[in-house]
Amino acid sequence: MSARTRAFLEAAGAGDVRQALDVCSALLNECPDSPYLLVWRAILIQAQDDPASALTLQDAEQSLLRAYGTDANYLPALEELAHFYDAVEPDAMKARKYAREYLEKSYAVVHQLREIVEKAS
Repeated sequence: MSARTRAFLEAAGAGDVRQALDVCSALLNECPDSPYLLVWRAILIQAQDDPASALTLQDAEQSLLRAYGTDANYLPALEELAHFYDAVEPDAMKARKYAREYLEKSYAVVHQLREIVEKAS
């Protein structure tokens, strides 16, 4: 694990949103298409309590959409998009779309795992 990744995880774990967001942004400069980092960026933007921050809920939404666009099968992106459109910037149609897609893909994963378990029995 890189020092920067460790710093990100430590800041996020300690609830230091500003520091975690700064490190997350630096990591995104190195890996701009990481859906993991893009989702974390969106979560941290939503959690910030700095009214002077230049980052807005629109930036959070764009990070989530970019994470989804980078990997449409990345379940955390779908989950966060459904939550975002349900509770943060309400849009029932969009929330339903991402929630439905999340459920469909989750069920597919569960089905695949069930087949593995049944084969092993």
